[in-house]
Amino acid sequence: MPSYREDAYRDKLKEQVLRLDSIDNIKPISNSVLVLIEEMHDEITHGTLTLKLDTSFEVGKHAPNKGTVIRVPEKFVYSKKASLNTGDWDTDIEIEEGDLVWFDYLTGLECNKVECKGKLYYILPYYTLYVAKKIIKGGFEWSDEGDGRSSVNFKKGKGPFNVEKIIPLNGYILCEPIINTEKYIDFEFEREEAKYAMVAYVGSCNKKYRGFRYHDDPAVQVGCKVIYGMATNLWLEQEEHSSFNGKKRYRITQRRYLTGIIET
Repeated sequence: MPSYREDAYRDKLKEQVLRLDSIDNIKPISNSVLVLIEEMHDEITHGTLTLKLDTSFEVGKHAPNKGTVIRVPEKFVYSKKASLNTGDWDTDIEIEEGDLVWFDYLTGLECNKVECKGKLYYILPYYTLYVAKKIIKGGFEWSDEGDGRSSVNFKKGKGPFNVEKIIPLNGYILCEPIINTEKYIDFEFEREEAKYAMVAYVGSCNKKYRGFRYHDDPAVQVGCKVIYGMATNLWLEQEEHSSFNGKKRYRITQRRYLTGIIET
């Protein structure tokens, strides 16, 4: 039987849903982004078997944390003073309609929601977005460089090819865990390094932070082995619902929390 707390939580979610006949007139303001949620994480596939999940148990593990961008604000509004609708940093809007974005699942649980024609939309603060995946359509173009040299370049626009572009947002980086094999008597086991990892994806640095002690170091690039700061190495996705790069999982952190680069 559901607990009182679970019943109260579901009632709270119902209260947050605004039911509309159309979303055409919704204009995001105050750094808000309208995102279509297409996966509710209420089932998993095991080979040919599909299992339904009770998402009221371990809510955070199964909460939706990705969706497709439908509307974006015209610009990012930054304030030196703490405000409900602004984050702790200044940055640029780097997403477009149609981008797939991953976001903080806790904000997804608490945000305002819109239901329209059987589809669910979240209204999320831009600063809670972790990373965007863009699908760029285009084709490859051959050009003569002279002196017997030639080059092939991808040209955005009309074309038969789709190219994925990964853009970490809000000063975040995606790190690939470093796994070491350790031996103990007569068996082996794998252990993830807890304090450092390899940078897999980077985005733009945040322009500035409300807290003067923070700074994004542009020296952090793909391939760097970086040292984590305080409790910032969260998983981008839960293992049961990994889809960013197949079943490969990444740690997510902001540049400002890193404490060093290990040079090799």
